[in-house]
Amino acid sequence: MDWNHMQPVEGYPHLYRDKRNGAIINTDISEFEKARKRISAAKEKILKEKQLEDKVNKLETDVSEIKDLLYKLLEKN
Repeated sequence: MDWNHMQPVEGYPHLYRDKRNGAIINTDISEFEKARKRISAAKEKILKEKQLEDKVNKLETDVSEIKDLLYKLLEKN
């Protein structure tokens, strides 16, 4: 990291702004790791919710098919 291009962010001792591109750099490794874990957990939650939604949709389709088959059986009798 080229510290010549870094400017401290006022009020945040571990944050620096890169003067070249405006990026904010967090130099607190433990906070960085916590943020990565939060992002990973959020992605995992979204994935699990999508999988659950897919299962529910599949079950709805299966129930609909079973109902159709039952109606056809009843019509034959």
